[in-house]
Amino acid sequence: MADGLPSPEEFEKWLLPPDALALVEKTYGAPGARVAIMERLHAKIIDAISPSTSFTKGDTEPTHTKELIPVPARYWKYIHDESTFWQNGDAMFFTSDPRTSEAYITRCFGIKLDPADVGTIPHRPVAERLDQKAAPAEHATLASESDGRAAKLAPVKGPPVSREHLRLWHELYRLVYRGPEDTEPNAIKSAEGMFHGRHVVRDRIRELRGPQKSGRPSKKKG
Repeated sequence: MADGLPSPEEFEKWLLPPDALALVEKTYGAPGARVAIMERLHAKIIDAISPSTSFTKGDTEPTHTKELIPVPARYWKYIHDESTFWQNGDAMFFTSDPRTSEAYITRCFGIKLDPADVGTIPHRPVAERLDQKAAPAEHATLASESDGRAAKLAPVKGPPVSREHLRLWHELYRLVYRGPEDTEPNAIKSAEGMFHGRHVVRDRIRELRGPQKSGRPSKKKG
């Protein structure tokens, strides 16, 4: 993207994430295309703009704007759930003020990607793509030999989430999950959704939530 924002006419030609995926999948396949695009969003190689954005600070009412707003590259490591982003361009980011550590929630609707930037993703040799397609079959054969049937390999966990990032997540989690909704399964699901592809250490989640009441109340002796 050149300096400044695109005109409304130019922005109409930008790509929604599923459209960008369709282009990149031709050489990378579905999982590889998501990684290729997301890594370039992190690195500010691909510019992204939100045409409809809502900001929420702490417990205050959200403010909404329909102006074209660039999505900062640093936001992508705080995306809550990538699935809706790849479906329709909607994304929620959990961030905080570095000076006060106050939590912010930014919701972007209909994010589009600069097609010129997406077009810079290099094509890979055909032989390499064929090797990638052959890999699942090889894994299935090994699984079949081990237990008599084809099985999916367990996903490999990424690096553990840092204590600081978990602390920032917990500030936002407490605003969303309260009372009976504040359970360990909900906390783990929320953290894993925010840090997709990273390893969430459950003991650290328990430390942040603190002691929880459990068990039945004892009966009074008569």
